[in-house]
Amino acid sequence: PTDGDVEQALRACQRDAACDVASAILQDSESLGRNGTAADWNAALRTFATAKRHHDADALASAARRRGSMPKPDGALYRQQLKHATGAGVWRRAVALLEEMEKRADDGITVSDKDWQLAVFAAERYAASESRGVSAYDAEAPGMITDRMRALGYGVTPKVWAAVVNANRCSARPDLALKHLAPLKIAVETARASPTGLQPWEPDYVREGYVAILDAAKRAGRNAGGGNNARKDSLAALAVAVCERAADEAEGVVEDGRYPTSKFLDRLYATAAAA
Repeated sequence: PTDGDVEQALRACQRDAACDVASAILQDSESLGRNGTAADWNAALRTFATAKRHHDADALASAARRRGSMPKPDGALYRQQLKHATGAGVWRRAVALLEEMEKRADDGITVSDKDWQLAVFAAERYAASESRGVSAYDAEAPGMITDRMRALGYGVTPKVWAAVVNANRCSARPDLALKHLAPLKIAVETARASPTGLQPWEPDYVREGYVAILDAAKRAGRNAGGGNNARKDSLAALAVAVCERAADEAEGVVEDGRYPTSKFLDRLYATAAAA
């Protein structure tokens, strides 16, 4: 098959979300001694994106990279792989792809803050998907990625900081969630002071952050087991302190109708009691 034949067939697969057919076309082409081009792979991975089969797409691309049959990616192909790594919650692969992209600046490959944001979202998704808990290194990942972003000169938006705090919640790490609440508050204030401000559809990130800290404490207490009373006492003290701080901050806040203070306090106290 010619380059045009393969790409045209793969584009047809994209329209029908025919992932298995797209995978078979790539394999057939490879068996005939012709590895797919960047355009072929981009079309194939778009097919998997249409079907929302991120894990399968990530596995397909990773296997091709190991075999050496993945073409040298262009910017579009890198971003397709990034999106699937994010959807699959494979944050290590997302970071590896970003680091590879950074090294190919001489080839015209560019990296933006939005690309790095995907790595944070991948770490958040990973934490949310691991019901048995995550390692200390995986729990630290969202914060490490934002540290890397800031070192590269990228700004971190409230939405991204909120994803970090939520990942800390899912990892049962109230200490990390509390640590990252501070930069979340700064990002929110910066956004509010900007000409565009926060969008009407955006949640109250800070209030959600407080609830996330308390939920993280609840999860950590559950993981501590029945005999670890010292740990549970420490978590209870943290929950009380956080609850009091959040309630104090809620007093005097001008209501905007989106998130009434009474509703927030109900959630806050209920989550604190559970913690």
